Amino acid sequence: VSIASLFTLFFVASHVLVAEETSFSRDVMTVLSKAGCNAGACHGNQNGKGGFKLSLWGEKPGSDFKALRSGGRVDIDEPTGSKVLLKPTLQVKHEGKKRFETGSAEYRILLDWIRAGAGEDSDDTPQLESVSISPGAAMLTAPGNSLALKVTATFSDGEQLDVTR
Repeated sequence: VSIASLFTLFFVASHVLVAEETSFSRDVMTVLSKAGCNAGACHGNQNGKGGFKLSLWGEKPGSDFKALRSGGRVDIDEPTGSKVLLKPTLQVKHEGKKRFETGSAEYRILLDWIRAGAGEDSDDTPQLESVSISPGAAMLTAPGNSLALKVTATFSDGEQLDVTR
């Protein structure tokens, strides 16, 4: 298991919430991170890309929310016409590669968030307190061997979620 893989698991886990309503900081930020949108080679670059700048690895969700809500990236009146859905699915020109499919879980999370008004999280939204990965230690002895990991997120309200993807 590489350091990059563990970092990706931690980051994705730190922003996932299974809930009745879509959370910006947990659900939407997870999609952007998983798709690589806020990576240094993409919109997380110091200068952004294509007039759109996100914080590197989503470290400033408030700034990312403002960036996402500006420039026609979110269309509340016609959610499926939102740039945040059209570009990563290559329904319109995008300098980056295809990031996810129309109708995928990622697409549905973003669409649900937009349909619900594309709002920010409330102040009482539970925050991530810790992430654990199990097994805690393992040794792979031959090339090509793999190991199933389980990632558990613990939130400020005490809830624990299996956020393995």
